[in-house]
Amino acid sequence: MKTFKKIFPLSILFASALILFSSINSMSQWIQQQIPVNRLIQDLSFTDENFGWATTVNTEPTDTGYILFSSNGGTAWFIQHQGNYVLYHINAISNQVAFAG
Repeated sequence: MKTFKKIFPLSILFASALILFSSINSMSQWIQQQIPVNRLIQDLSFTDENFGWATTVNTEPTDTGYILFSSNGGTAWFIQHQGNYVLYHINAISNQVAFAG
């Protein structure tokens, strides 16, 4: 009987955690979005659920690198900047400022 008293609360705790995790996991859904250039995303940084920046993949300094901006959670993306450089990382620090390198 002592074993049952120890195992039963742990079983309830485990079952509750499993239910909570599965309900949280089912709420997150990814939806593919289009960007205004024919490139893959290299890095992505959001300051909140709406404002974010992205850099695109390019392998040569002579290729055009893009910095993209979204103000609606990634539903629509706009070219913020473009130039002939390779961008690896972007870090958004506010809704108006991001650093890329």
